[in-house]
Amino acid sequence: MKSIQAPEFLTVILPVYNNESQLWELTTGINQQFDLLALHGEILLVDDGSEPSVWETIRRITTSLPRAKGVRFARNFGQHAAIRAGLELGQGTIFVLMDADLENRPEDIPKLYWCLKDSGHQIVLAKWSNSPQGRFLSSTFHRLIAAGKYDPKWLAGAATFRIFTRRIRDELLRYNEQGAVFGPIMHQLGFSIDFVSVNRDVESAPLSRYSLKRRFRLAGPFLTNLLVGVALPLFVVTGSAAVLVSLVAAAVVVFRFVAAGGDLTSTYAVYGTIVASLVGYLSVGMAVLISIAKSILAEVRGRPAYHIAESTFAMEDN
Repeated sequence: MKSIQAPEFLTVILPVYNNESQLWELTTGINQQFDLLALHGEILLVDDGSEPSVWETIRRITTSLPRAKGVRFARNFGQHAAIRAGLELGQGTIFVLMDADLENRPEDIPKLYWCLKDSGHQIVLAKWSNSPQGRFLSSTFHRLIAAGKYDPKWLAGAATFRIFTRRIRDELLRYNEQGAVFGPIMHQLGFSIDFVSVNRDVESAPLSRYSLKRRFRLAGPFLTNLLVGVALPLFVVTGSAAVLVSLVAAAVVVFRFVAAGGDLTSTYAVYGTIVASLVGYLSVGMAVLISIAKSILAEVRGRPAYHIAESTFAMEDN
């Protein structure tokens, strides 16, 4: 007997942070794409602690467009927390992730959708054909840190805009550490990825809020993991070896002074002892600090990624 497949249901996730002026045009455009594709679905607007007027606009949109739903965070938790909320709350069999500032054009959704359907890939990324160079520099830095490897195909102009299956959504939600950056993680999952070239209106689209400094802060969890996973063992080994060398050097100094009548202040063993001792104790001290950071990181990972203050719909566990 053939298994009956569930009908396709498209969830469009829009992390919103003070994008009030673009929201009506954006959501209306997305709603039209649902009609063109003849798909059932939802437009999920996640208000990441914006000004109060933004939430009022979202409420009006959800009243006007039956497909639109809104949730409001209690405070600003960051774009990736908003993405997590959208992934957790979305009911879709297929998911679309877009920026809410009209940088991503609703009319490009069908391009990504049909590529996903026709190619058999699990993920399709939009790739800017005209990405500004300054933006590329800061985003490249972040992806190199977060992805942990260089892939020119991934780095060259890949956008937030993407479409992926529910299978990918489920895999992403297994990464429950706070501060998870889902773009690079999606690339690391190992599932097949395709790319669709789209145009970006460089003149009308706003400049990215993700400066090099902000991307460095976003990469913080990855850098911390690097410290814990690589630097901690290195400092432990270096510190232990240096302390051992200092003890051996100290033994040589004592032997020369007592047995051979050497001049304590003129021997190289004295300087070796001092240097080895400093290196050893500094390394051990760094290992202790990193161990403390590791325990703090473990505690932070257990905290909720966000808190929802209110919503326009009854939320259910998926």
